[in-house]
Amino acid sequence: MDSLLSGLFGDKDDDTQSRGRAQDFINRYDDGAPHENITDEEALNNYQAVAGRLTPQELEDSAAEAYERMSPDERRAMARFLNDRSDVQFDQLRDDPRGLAQMTSRVQSRQPDGLAGLLGGLGGGGMGGMLSDVLGGDNDRNRQRQGGGGMGDMLQNPIARAALGGIAAMAMRKIIR
Repeated sequence: MDSLLSGLFGDKDDDTQSRGRAQDFINRYDDGAPHENITDEEALNNYQAVAGRLTPQELEDSAAEAYERMSPDERRAMARFLNDRSDVQFDQLRDDPRGLAQMTSRVQSRQPDGLAGLLGGLGGGGMGGMLSDVLGGDNDRNRQRQGGGGMGDMLQNPIARAALGGIAAMAMRKIIR
């Protein structure tokens, strides 16, 4: 397992530092709502750091654990987004964490840059407007913010941050055990 930690947060970290940083991220993810105490950049960077180190089954298991922490409405919104933006089809009205995790694992293996690439290649702002009703957001304000597109806009969405950050946190928890 130590080899999995090696370089997790960059080549300069030793295993003790990597373990500490991973535990800090996990603790902040666990404290409160899944998206509250982690930043967009942390969610993306940590997801990218662990996703390439996991087998498809490990990714699926980590995703299922992360999706269990999300509300049914948030899971349905995530399924709808993945269904609309990938070649993987899923019953978007379902809110089953394991089914959504299976879909996520398939997206990760089929998309050129995995799930992070799919979320980042949104062009027109992606999930923000679609999810504003779920999140109770201001539709006009969300549409204005979506103009730039790309990963930065996508991760400003708490559901995307919770998904990427959650998968990373669940995987890190397994790695540091």
